[in-house]
Amino acid sequence: MVTFRFILITALITASPAAAESLEGMGRISVVGGYKWTPNWYFESRAAAQGSPLISRTPGIQGSASFGYGVSSWAEVAVDLFGAWETFALEGYQPFSSTIYGALLGVRIAKLDFLVRGLVPYLQAQVGPSVAQIASTSVASSERVLMGISVSGGLTWRFAERFGITLEARYLQARLSVPEISGANVGGLFASIGVTMFFPGSLERKDLSVPGF
Repeated sequence: MVTFRFILITALITASPAAAESLEGMGRISVVGGYKWTPNWYFESRAAAQGSPLISRTPGIQGSASFGYGVSSWAEVAVDLFGAWETFALEGYQPFSSTIYGALLGVRIAKLDFLVRGLVPYLQAQVGPSVAQIASTSVASSERVLMGISVSGGLTWRFAERFGITLEARYLQARLSVPEISGANVGGLFASIGVTMFFPGSLERKDLSVPGF
């Protein structure tokens, strides 16, 4: 009963009307991380056709730091620094490691206090240089700088004026050639959770009371 009352009170507080707030001039830092899954069906089918089917794939890990600045009430310029790593094995080859890291620049569309107070959904599109490598002792390492293309979306619950918890899903497209086999995607789907810190663009100004003015 106590738990039910707590949930009800929390919901009522959260859903209460909030003062209108704008992204314009607001800064943001988000640090998130989690799992990476790379859909590589073309690469795997090519490898299987050559007699080297996929044996195993280890779920990858990834993380990113995102920096944003509001340029309007609903949009911000966003710069993300990211890194990701995973391993997989093909029959007849030593295990492969796939690594990618880089920087992405783009625009984030977000809405403060969407439907309920503290809820901040967003969509984001970015491009930027990335360094990718696929390595195995069985073949020559493949490494190059390429252009990554990323789309992402997420939801931040702003539980305090400056702090929030963020859930994010990202798809990163970046391809690299694996010697003797074919091209492979070194990007993939990123599922993340993390924290966000907000920096309000304007602080409340206190009137200075000076005798005679």
